[in-house]
Amino acid sequence: MNMHHNARLTPKGRELLIERLERGEHLAHVACAMGVSVCTVYKWRRRYREEDLAGLQDRSSWPLNSPARTLETTETQVIELRRGKRFYDRIAKQTDLSRATVGRILMRLGFSDRNGRMVQTPRHQD
Repeated sequence: MNMHHNARLTPKGRELLIERLERGEHLAHVACAMGVSVCTVYKWRRRYREEDLAGLQDRSSWPLNSPARTLETTETQVIELRRGKRFYDRIAKQTDLSRATVGRILMRLGFSDRNGRMVQTPRHQD
């Protein structure tokens, strides 16, 4: 996983933060020394208590669910129309979706080829 370019703490820095807390240093002093807020110190301390060292690792920001995502039945209909050589505009009109939404569905599912064939597209990896 890539580290955010403005991240104050790396996993090693978070371990150092926990070590300082366990030595008895005050939360505010640790926060100041590490260049983070007191809320951040509380967050990492809580994660450490709940998950041990694994809680100090980076996590994916990929959402666990997406309530606004297009229904699976609609996505299936979009794929079938694309396999039938329909253009994005016609698919959008038939499914009552925007052209951009049709494009995103087809791209995500790997059907962005001109002929409606499955193509290899990079997918999100956790």
